[in-house]
Amino acid sequence: MTDEQFQAVLDVHLTAPFRILRAAAGPIREAAKSEAADGKEVFRKVVNISSTSGVYGNAGQANYSSGKGPQSSD
Repeated sequence: MTDEQFQAVLDVHLTAPFRILRAAAGPIREAAKSEAADGKEVFRKVVNISSTSGVYGNAGQANYSSGKGPQSSD
């Protein structure tokens, strides 16, 4: 696979989720602070869906496994 193919898959499966969560973190945090100030219990969670390919890998898909692996770690 080419460098471009490898990077394209990483952009979708690793970089995009990171950027989305980074952009959402501020508004989520501010909403939680506001609710906490009003005396409400705050339970804000983010769940990322990944794949077992990030742990076990698939033949010929090093790029996909590389993108999913960091999301699968504890």
